[in-house]
Amino acid sequence: MKRISYLFISITLLLAVCSCKDDTDKLLSDPIEVEIDLSEFGSGELALTSKDQTGTFRWDGTTLYPNTPFTWNDLDGETHDFSILFTPDAEGTPEKDIHEGTIRNVLHGEKIKLGKLKRSNVLLEIRIMIVCLSSNLSSKSEMDSPQYILHGLSDLDYVIYGRQAIVKPVTLTDEHRITAIELESKTALIKDLIYPPGTVSLLAGETYDITFVIGP
Repeated sequence: MKRISYLFISITLLLAVCSCKDDTDKLLSDPIEVEIDLSEFGSGELALTSKDQTGTFRWDGTTLYPNTPFTWNDLDGETHDFSILFTPDAEGTPEKDIHEGTIRNVLHGEKIKLGKLKRSNVLLEIRIMIVCLSSNLSSKSEMDSPQYILHGLSDLDYVIYGRQAIVKPVTLTDEHRITAIELESKTALIKDLIYPPGTVSLLAGETYDITFVIGP
């Protein structure tokens, strides 16, 4: 009876080990999980890349769904580096407001957790300073719906409606200008265009206040 008892214990332990291994194999063959804060974005696509593997996820504005994911079994090694790229569905102004991030040394099989992403392009916040109303502007109220034309800051001259634009990072030259403002089909006389002091480049991930000084 004593020998049979030992045999029973050995078989039980062996079954427990096999069950654990099956669960682990299933976990590693499941799509890689990503936990990331996308609450500030509208709908779009998220790409997750590690070495030569890229998987995509769909963000509907509230939930992130696997689209064409990959699994841990597709990766070799004990730790992994991942890059993440989020591309919104919304049209660019003129560029899309793409965000990106990187997370390093993720243990094989662990959930990928990343906080806020960083803007890949540049955000321009446009402000207007009125020195004196131009003779071809009937009132200050017409400044509420300005239009700006970008030259050299996009592939084509681009008209901005509103107070923000997304452009690619660039080293500024005389060709990179915002040269006209139209207010209700009237062209304002621009006295000066002011970038923040010392600005020679528009850097990725940064926000710049651009001020138009309008006068006679």
